[in-house]
Amino acid sequence: MLMQLKSLLNSRELMEGKFGIERECLRVNPDGSLALSPHPTAFGEKQFNPYITTDFSESQIEMITPTFKTLEEAHQFLSMLYDIVSVEVGDELLWPQSMPCFIKPNQEIPIAMFSDSEEGQKLMTYRESLLKKYGGKRQLISGLHYNFSFSDSLLVKLFDAQHDYSDFRLFKDAIYLKVVRNYIRYRWLLIYLLGASPIVDESYCSECSVSSNEVAPKSFSRSGAISFRNSLCGYQNKNQFTLIIPLLRRMSTH
Repeated sequence: MLMQLKSLLNSRELMEGKFGIERECLRVNPDGSLALSPHPTAFGEKQFNPYITTDFSESQIEMITPTFKTLEEAHQFLSMLYDIVSVEVGDELLWPQSMPCFIKPNQEIPIAMFSDSEEGQKLMTYRESLLKKYGGKRQLISGLHYNFSFSDSLLVKLFDAQHDYSDFRLFKDAIYLKVVRNYIRYRWLLIYLLGASPIVDESYCSECSVSSNEVAPKSFSRSGAISFRNSLCGYQNKNQFTLIIPLLRRMSTH
């Protein structure tokens, strides 16, 4: 595959594709505590705004870019969305870290509110189930999600140069499954190089702060900590999907 990439594609073609970014941020009060105010009315009904909505909580804004052909365009659009949100939240601030801000004792974390329509009620029911399953504080963990797909011209060139698949759709599925498998294989390296959530507030959960060292007032970390978000203190799916990837690989070859 590497030899095919070198012989068939130039550097420009390798970077062609579709790219999109989603960024979640908690809205906080000037004192750093979670803001309990409703989603700003300036953004309209969150259920129908494709660019500025909420994730799990009413206090958790999500900014979503459309797809672009370059990373630069996606980043510029996200920066524009961030500037708009920063202005419209007024005296509130956008929490820059993945791990949650200060949560007051016994504070009820508000799930995102939607319309009375059938779809709106489904969205709220889903969030209520997440609240029961994982707890509100873990659901407040925020971050960046990136979406990408290869250009069809790149995939067609690779497809025409191979002899294992006669169906383009199966070949395309196999390529993406290969990417997923290698992402899972090397995710430890990505976290090591890019992890940036080494501190947790004492209000997050006691088991995380008790076993850590206080590095600033009410802020805790551990020696060599890189990412609380990806640790046992972070958000994890209870139903792991990694075991079905080999099965999907076998299915894709038949």
